Parts: sequence; structure tokens; C-alpha cells
Amino acid sequence: MNSLKAAALLLVFGLCLISAQAAYAADYGLSIRTWFPSLDGKVQKGTTLDFKNDLGIENKNLMSVGLSFGEEGKLQFDYDNFSFEGKKNPAAGYTFDGISYNPTDRVKATTEFTYIAVKWLPTYNAKSERNFSWLFGISNSKIKTKMEAPGKNSVKTFKSFAPIVGVRYEIGATTPTSYYGEIAASVTSGNKYSYASEVGVKRNISEKAGFVAGYRYLTAKSGSNDEYAEISLSGPFLQINYRF
Repeated sequence: MNSLKAAALLLVFGLCLISAQAAYAADYGLSIRTWFPSLDGKVQKGTTLDFKNDLGIENKNLMSVGLSFGEEGKLQFDYDNFSFEGKKNPAAGYTFDGISYNPTDRVKATTEFTYIAVKWLPTYNAKSERNFSWLFGISNSKIKTKMEAPGKNSVKTFKSFAPIVGVRYEIGATTPTSYYGEIAASVTSGNKYSYASEVGVKRNISEKAGFVAGYRYLTAKSGSNDEYAEISLSGPFLQINYRF
């Protein structure tokens, strides 16, 4: 099973490199996104703890960046790195990574979420009015949760690395305003997965610059049945694109 997984990852990575070789000779684009998501999630390393209800972690506005290569942007890199904090006294006490936290403890919880995706759209054609493309790539997600209280400190990190498969569909790519939808997923053994989807409206204001308004959903889970972290983010976003 591990050998098949490694072979699949190498195949996808090789295809991305081939596409990148041609893309580097062309041009590239940069995207900067402001995201306004709602947070949901939980972590289990002892007691199952809800990020909001048990740890007091709150929503926050987020920034992320992306790169695309080639005239039509067939090769894309997404990078998200977010940190959330909360402070709360345990209502009935709980354990995390072998350490007990009591109702008298003022616990500071920090959850860091990193999501990196390399995506290749082999049949994407920016010169086509209606555009469908398969999406292949690899993703890496990491969820790190840290608990701090007087005299107590515990940290647990959950990671997942897997190939992703998805689709993208766009209408009006040859006009200043276009509409698109994209969904991609990865599932591996050991109760690990990630799903990413978004819909949006793109508006080009020049040959090089444009903006996007849309809605994004991103969820990831890493670990096993007994020990895991799961996080979900969903909400509207605004994005600026620029091609060099």
C-alpha cells in the first residue's frame, strides 16, 4: 500500500515538473486573497475538544497567497498558513496529550493550520468560452495545537501528505467577466483527508490585473480514529490577481 502511494505521488509530482518546465519559459501570476471564514473543528488527544466551545478559539480574517505559472495558469501553487488563539477555563476539566487541565486553569489554546497544494490543470484553456479541466496534484496539511496554563504546557501536531484529484469549470473565460467553480479532494489511509472547493466571479481590469470575489470551503483532518485534529473554514473572499 505504501509503495503504491509513493508511486502515485511520484507520478503526480513528475507531471507537475513537466508542466512547470514549459510554464517557467512563459509567465507567472501572483494572487493575494483576503478571506472572511467561519471556523469549526476539534482535536482529540485524550478528551475530544471543540475549538470554539471548549477552547474559546474565535473566527478571524485571514490572508493567503497563490502562484500560477504559464500563459494559461495550468500549474498553480496555493499556500495557507493561519493561527488561531483562545483563552478559556475548562468547564469540567479535560486532558490533552497526557496533561490534565482543571476548571481553575486559565488555558491559552493556539491552533496553527498550514495547507499547501500544488495543482495541475492539464486541459485548461483560457481561450475557450466554456472551460472544463481535470485537476491533479499533491497537498500537505498540518494542524498544530498547543495548550498553555501556569505550570502546564502540551503540544501535538498532526500531518497529512497526499495526492489530490478534482475538477474546475469556468464560463466566460474569453470575456472581462467570468464565473468558475473548483473542487479538489484527497483521502488517505489512517483517517486523513482534505477537501477544498470554491466558486467565484473574476473580473479583468487590464491584461495583467484583475480581481475575484467568491466563496471558499476548506477542511482537513489528520491523525487516526483515536488521535486526530480536524478543522473546517468556510466563508467569502476577495482576491487580487496580477500577471508578470
